Amino acid sequence: MGELDPIKAATYQMVVMITVLCFLKKPEETFREIHRILMHDGKLLVARIEKGGIIAERYLARPDKGRFLSHAWFYERDEVIRMITGTGFDITSIDCRLGFCILTFHKSDDV
Repeated sequence: MGELDPIKAATYQMVVMITVLCFLKKPEETFREIHRILMHDGKLLVARIEKGGIIAERYLARPDKGRFLSHAWFYERDEVIRMITGTGFDITSIDCRLGFCILTFHKSDDV
């Protein structure tokens, strides 16, 4: 089986990431690629566990968190917003409750 072909630019209207950010080794690189594959006026939804929030603290306190969560990196809301807006997106909404945040962004063509 050969290599996968890259996704064509401006292919998707929306990208949804649910609890993915905390496992990315190079998040900015990922967001730049998402920007590339989104159509003009594309949307990005990032649902994530907030650093220092109730959910993250419970996960980190568990002695059985094992290999899966031991690799998770939780970010504060402002860190995530700076990271994503720095790769060509404008924030459109923030909804954070009990340490779980849903952030939505709009593709900016100003990059």
